[in-house]
Amino acid sequence: MTITVTPARTDRMEVPPRSRGRRDTTLLPAVFFLVAFVALYFGWALAESYHLDIAMTFTMFSLLALGMYTPLFLGGQIDLAYNAYLAAGAYAVAIIANRTDIPLVLAIPIGAAVAATMALVLGLVTSHLTGFHLALVTLLAGTAAYRWISSTGAGLTGGASGIGGIPRLDLLGIEFGREQLVAAGLIAVWLVAFALSRFRRSLPGLAVRLNRASTPAAEVSGIPTTSIRLVSLAMGAAIGSLGGVFVALMNQFILADSYAPEIVFLALFLPLLGGISTPWGAVIGAGLLCFLNEASAFIEGPGPLVFGGASLAILILLPGGLIGVVALGWSAARSRMRKEDKL
Repeated sequence: MTITVTPARTDRMEVPPRSRGRRDTTLLPAVFFLVAFVALYFGWALAESYHLDIAMTFTMFSLLALGMYTPLFLGGQIDLAYNAYLAAGAYAVAIIANRTDIPLVLAIPIGAAVAATMALVLGLVTSHLTGFHLALVTLLAGTAAYRWISSTGAGLTGGASGIGGIPRLDLLGIEFGREQLVAAGLIAVWLVAFALSRFRRSLPGLAVRLNRASTPAAEVSGIPTTSIRLVSLAMGAAIGSLGGVFVALMNQFILADSYAPEIVFLALFLPLLGGISTPWGAVIGAGLLCFLNEASAFIEGPGPLVFGGASLAILILLPGGLIGVVALGWSAARSRMRKEDKL
């Protein structure tokens, strides 16, 4: 018996397509913002003392917006008590510095822990509320915290007069002056935004996003929706408290009026303006806020009115935020390049 083997026609042999895994899209924006932050710090912030104040304002609003991004735009859980979480970080620094012998550096985790605990308690109390009722209750909680800080709890918080005399942070023999604090703040913003962008694509992050899209589907999939909700609320509150920590260390005093509920509504729009598809959108929104606030001085208009008008225009004309325009442009450029390669 003769077996004949026919050689394969290599000229017509089809090569299996290369496996196309999902590309890691978190690195490119992280590198871009790292370069941008370095340029912002060395090329602009260090030029004048006033620029350091603006950079710290940017840091505070970035951390506040990133904190709100976590439960709201990832988990779909609205929480309007972020003025209380911001105050938790600031007052942890002031009280520890003036009334205890605890090292000042420990005020950072203590403030984050207090804010996270507040968010957990509020999350448990409002576990059966949604929509308008949830927003109303959390807003009232933030308002109550502000009233306690400014009047009822004056014995501890200093009331409307606030607390001063906060010393400079000394860590490992390095004193953190204004320049060092701004640098540390920008690094913190970059690390938090990068960590959230990685978390968003991870399995726990996908579980949080599924819970936002459809809670029944998440429950059927075996995802502990209640635990996911509480963890996202605690994460967001802890991140928001960092903004209060940096401002307190920068100014070396705190005032109760800085933590009024109005600041929440300002920060709420920042991820929307930058784009909710990525945590970097919150950073872009904070930068836009600082830019428009400074631009209002040149056009002789009130800052809130300029910011409100620009925000309305962006939300109407650019539903995907500023980063959505960049994403569309990048996709169009890639499509054009692929067509040229085929030709």
